[in-house]
Amino acid sequence: MHPVLFRIGRFELHSYGLMLAISFVVGIWLSMKRAQKVGINPNHIMDLSVVIIISSIIGARGLYVIFHLDEFRGHWIDTFSPIQSNGEIGLAGLTLLGGVVLAIAASLVYLWWRRMPILKTADVVIPAFALGIFFTRIGCFLNGCCFGHACSGPLCVVFPPNSPAGATYPGTHIHPTQLYSSAYGLLIFVILMWLDRSRLTATCFSGGWFCTELRAS
Repeated sequence: MHPVLFRIGRFELHSYGLMLAISFVVGIWLSMKRAQKVGINPNHIMDLSVVIIISSIIGARGLYVIFHLDEFRGHWIDTFSPIQSNGEIGLAGLTLLGGVVLAIAASLVYLWWRRMPILKTADVVIPAFALGIFFTRIGCFLNGCCFGHACSGPLCVVFPPNSPAGATYPGTHIHPTQLYSSAYGLLIFVILMWLDRSRLTATCFSGGWFCTELRAS
């Protein structure tokens, strides 16, 4: 596993951060393309993406900090500062679930403010969320976090001792639950795109901002 892909001075490129960035770029591109097809302004999707990026980083970092308070005692500025007190650049600890929860809440507020149809917009962007799970969970695997229990099956792996998984289960085969999650994220994405090609789409009442019907055409 490779939690840090390379270093240049104090700068470190973390594998999880890279996969998270890839998920954002690909997800925004995909959502803007899908928005055009259903008559939603792609610029609004871009604005929504900015809201999602900011809120997801805050949520992901915040949840990580909550469960790792001992790492930040005495230097609380490191919780959100891009330049750490030891001189390192970047945020090394992020938790996917915290980012997802806060991003959804912030997105609903933005959609209400813009008077955009919730379900129709969700139909546009949700495949990108599934694709994001695929990318970010690969980052979790490379980082050695979010691991499973000990096992003896053919899919089980041994993580290096300098990773969170290896430190918890030294020299022990464990389930690569990160890859399981990545696989079902990709499966969800494929199913959603197949349903889209089958023209199962969300529709809205005229003038309404909350989509209420589903129809197959």
